[in-house]
Amino acid sequence: MKSRQGDKPNQALAFPLITDLVKNDAEMSSLLEAYRPYILMDVLKQETNSFLEHAHTYIIRVQALPKIIETGAPLPSWKPFPQGFPLALQHEIAKRRGQLPRGVEITEKSGFRLGGYSQKQCCEEATLAKKVQYPNTMLTVVSSSEEGSKSNIRTEYQYSCTIRVRDRR
Repeated sequence: MKSRQGDKPNQALAFPLITDLVKNDAEMSSLLEAYRPYILMDVLKQETNSFLEHAHTYIIRVQALPKIIETGAPLPSWKPFPQGFPLALQHEIAKRRGQLPRGVEITEKSGFRLGGYSQKQCCEEATLAKKVQYPNTMLTVVSSSEEGSKSNIRTEYQYSCTIRVRDRR
């Protein structure tokens, strides 16, 4: 398959790579679905759901590529790769081996905002959201930070909060 801009090799879509990714996503999804009843850690249960949504969305987007290239239509919406999935999987493996997991660390960002907000508020909101997302876990704030961005008109801040999510078991 070639991109719409031309037939030069450097303009061709990396279709073999894309189809390999789709194949791997489908295989991982199948394996995770089969393993789901045996998951020990609540964090992996939630991250598995997020990964399955991500993989399903990626597969749909790739299937739509030929029509998008032909018509110039926009890509369907996407779900980002769940950042906590790899570590949650490592901790599941550690738990199966009888080792104690230290928890999964997840960093939440507020997005850029005008003044009047704080690192503490960012962490409080992130912790509340994670309590809903991971109901039977212990949550600990590991760190927080802020980053400023100045324009000609105003200064905006983005706040980050890293939270450790750990099973109560």
